[in-house]
Amino acid sequence: MNETIKIIKDNFSPSQLDLYLQNSGITINLRGNENILSNSYLLINAKNKQESYTINIALPEIINLYRKNINLIKKINIKQATNIDDSFEFDCILLSKENEKLPISIDKVLQSKKINNSNK
Repeated sequence: MNETIKIIKDNFSPSQLDLYLQNSGITINLRGNENILSNSYLLINAKNKQESYTINIALPEIINLYRKNINLIKKINIKQATNIDDSFEFDCILLSKENEKLPISIDKVLQSKKINNSNK
């Protein structure tokens, strides 16, 4: 797992999220205000007709960026195999450090295609 935080000039209200799904994990690209994102939890639900997954991502405490808009990129390795594909629908909420449920707008969900390296 690794994280990157950058200050951005754009105003994001409500916070916005891009999800990048790979075979080995998930990368979130979250944009919003430091005050809302700091020390919060991002709860992502993925479901289709047969399966559902819930992913709980702890966001870091952000210091020295008081009231700044930020772009937080976090990569998470997922050890448990998932079958998430294009048939899944996603929704998410942010649980703030004050235990408030805040809506998050998902801008895009991108999936890397599985690559078969076998020689046939």
